[in-house]
Amino acid sequence: MSNFQVDNNLRFQYSCARERRLSACLIIYISWCFIVLSCYFVSIWARYEDKYEAIDLLYYLMYCILWKIMILLDAQFACTVSLVCDRFKAINESLSRTATILCKPYVAGEDRLSNSPIDAVQRFASIHGILCDLVDQVQNSYSISLVLVVISSQFHLITTVYFGITQFNVNDNGMMTFVILQAMSCSLHLLRLLMLVEPCYYTTAEGNNMKRIVCRMLTAAPTSGKMAFHLEVLSRQLMMRTVSYRPMAACALDRPLLAAVFGVVITYLVMLIQFQNYET
Repeated sequence: MSNFQVDNNLRFQYSCARERRLSACLIIYISWCFIVLSCYFVSIWARYEDKYEAIDLLYYLMYCILWKIMILLDAQFACTVSLVCDRFKAINESLSRTATILCKPYVAGEDRLSNSPIDAVQRFASIHGILCDLVDQVQNSYSISLVLVVISSQFHLITTVYFGITQFNVNDNGMMTFVILQAMSCSLHLLRLLMLVEPCYYTTAEGNNMKRIVCRMLTAAPTSGKMAFHLEVLSRQLMMRTVSYRPMAACALDRPLLAAVFGVVITYLVMLIQFQNYET
């Protein structure tokens, strides 16, 4: 079953409002990243004659170009995961309508599903399997880069916040500019983590919501017959194939990861500041 057939079976329709919101978020993210990198390059260029050689500016220019490529890859991953999340949301809406009709008695003259509930459950199981395969493909395609992003973001957050704190009390206009640039860089790394984690979190939430809907259908459906059999198959499929992004099985891209990253950053900052105070 192709992706177009999945959209047709779900009767999926693109939301213009959601597309605009997604495009606005990506544009804001990419623009802010480019602004931060440009400010860094301008600050180095302003002090070019005093401290830097031409080769240093060339190296930093290549570094900025590499960063821009990585930012575009992050935006591509976030957009792809958001599109997958929309499909899970669409299947949950269709499954909720099936559950609502299944849980209440039939009334003459009331609208029913175009297909029988049994056919609908079979179709949902097939579509869920295809979407899980798609999640695995996206996860495997970006696995190495995602792990590197998480590790590098932790390192950059520690270093940027630490150097910003150490230079905050220095009475020098150049140092205050450096502190402002460090704060902008910190916001860049935080925004980068959010762009990776939040779409994955909403996709995982839709997968868990599908489990709750199927449990409600299991309690309302008869304990025997074709409907009970197909619901049991779907529930086992949901248990065996959980929706989550775990690149290289190193970590789960979910909101607890943000809490873990903040905890690591705060712990190392406390250690570094204590060692600095001890040395002075």
